[in-house]
Amino acid sequence: TEMDLEGAIARLIHLRQMGLQDCFQNMTERQVRQIIWASKKQGQSLEATLKTLERFYEEGMLGGVEQPKEEREAFLRAWHYQLERLWNEVEVDG
Repeated sequence: TEMDLEGAIARLIHLRQMGLQDCFQNMTERQVRQIIWASKKQGQSLEATLKTLERFYEEGMLGGVEQPKEEREAFLRAWHYQLERLWNEVEVDG
């Protein structure tokens, strides 16, 4: 309903004002860095990591099998952006 939407927007604004959006964004970035670290540890390239994520979406392991194509593509674009942005910043020791 319109009231539900307004309430959700108000909560998002409140979270942003409290700085929690940054907290979630930082948590997400840490998770992406862990994925990059694990991929590099296995010797995977950025391209191979992206292909793996695409396969996970196609198989329903990420998102859902019933997920609309446009939504899946938007998620994959976001993954691609984040992986490209952070890939060279993550180092694997040993």
